[in-house]
Amino acid sequence: MTDVTEFHLFGEKLYLSTMMDLANREIIAYSMSDKPKYPFINEMLDQTIAKLDSDSIKKRLKT
Repeated sequence: MTDVTEFHLFGEKLYLSTMMDLANREIIAYSMSDKPKYPFINEMLDQTIAKLDSDSIKKRLKT
């Protein structure tokens, strides 16, 4: 599961994107940015793919 959360800190906005493994509720990847744009989401997705082994990715993509 993924989520993007907007925080307001010191008059500025900060965005946090996370990926959670629903099997154990572990945050397996995250990224932060001052703008909610695609590269910031893509960074989190790249981290997720790097963390998972290729067999696991293939299995998840088939479902």
